[in-house]
Amino acid sequence: MHRFILRSFAIACALFAATPWVLAADTIESRQVHFAKGASSATLKGALKGDKTIDYKLSAKTGQTMHVTLKTSNGANYFNVLPPGSNDVAVFVGSSGGSEWTGQLAADGEYTIRGYGVIRGKPGNAEVHVTPPGGFKRVLTFIAGKVTADSGAGVKTTRSADEWLVDVNDYEHYRIPDAVISGG
Repeated sequence: MHRFILRSFAIACALFAATPWVLAADTIESRQVHFAKGASSATLKGALKGDKTIDYKLSAKTGQTMHVTLKTSNGANYFNVLPPGSNDVAVFVGSSGGSEWTGQLAADGEYTIRGYGVIRGKPGNAEVHVTPPGGFKRVLTFIAGKVTADSGAGVKTTRSADEWLVDVNDYEHYRIPDAVISGG
């Protein structure tokens, strides 16, 4: 279950789920966020199961401040904040930035708060689903310090600080924070 609270264009978001979400699931459900007439806050509640992803969309103006907080009992849940016109590049990435974000908005338009998660096995093992630009799906599997990709794609990895740098087929490039793989 998740809850969004919006105040003077500050957004507080609480997400509760018994099952983990999958990053860039096959279908992303979109829900529009509306403020009641004269209100500067709103609360939204819901639940996600399996590989479902929900994008919460809201219109905002340059200079407004957005505040998002994630409260969840599931350590595999995260959120990203995407600016207008973006399907994959975020102004905030929760897996590396934490469970709370406040920022002044740089552009007019529709912003997206995207909740997501990771399927994890034993510590250090995870399956990360991504949808790069172009719409195809990529699954990266992390097991015992090794990374593989679906469809037998060629994978090269390096480590930089607290993240994995993953190159697939020499033209796909991903940065996966350790927090995505191990939680935390």
